[in-house]
Amino acid sequence: FYGLVMAFSGLTSRRDTKPFLLVIHDGKDAALDINSLELAYGQLPDQKLLLVKAWIELHREELIASWQLGKATGDYFKIAPLQ
Repeated sequence: FYGLVMAFSGLTSRRDTKPFLLVIHDGKDAALDINSLELAYGQLPDQKLLLVKAWIELHREELIASWQLGKATGDYFKIAPLQ
């Protein structure tokens, strides 16, 4: 949505304990910690970062559930985009 692609990494180690979300915008990537909303790496324009943080706030429980499912099975489920 809004030129942003959000996903979980398929290469996540089972030892990773912090759920994070990958965000791709304009050919660049960043990662945000789902719980703290802090950037783990990368950069996003301020307006895009605000949108991503708002979306995470609205869908935090779903994101964490999907993260846990993905770590266990490798399958993640889709979450509705910001509207």
